[in-house]
Amino acid sequence: MKKRGTAKWIFLAIILIGILWIVWSVATKPEYPYIDSPQPFLGNENGSILLVEYADLQCPSCAYYQPTIKSAVERFNASVRYEMKHYPITQIHSFAYNAARAAECANDQGMDKFWEFVDQAYTNQDGGLNNKGLKRI
Repeated sequence: MKKRGTAKWIFLAIILIGILWIVWSVATKPEYPYIDSPQPFLGNENGSILLVEYADLQCPSCAYYQPTIKSAVERFNASVRYEMKHYPITQIHSFAYNAARAAECANDQGMDKFWEFVDQAYTNQDGGLNNKGLKRI
């Protein structure tokens, strides 16, 4: 009988710890304030085709395809709205997150500054996205 009572208390303790962990994890989620700057886009603001790219500013493939995407947007400008969203892959690109943050700071200064920064970031991927390089861009 004693084993059964002990098992019951252990089971209840595990349940209680699980509930406390769930409450703690929900309560400590970061909240992001509303960002006043608009979503940067290229093309027609009311375009019938929405092209959304999730990009990493340190990714060589993203940099390689960026001119192709811009060319397509220019060609079909009347019907395409192109938006770039940040997807920094920090496991392999150690400077991608800070580059994304810097791009958003540029966006706060105007959408044209955002696209200038993105172009410079893709051009200067080889060592130019560290903290010193970001300050130069």
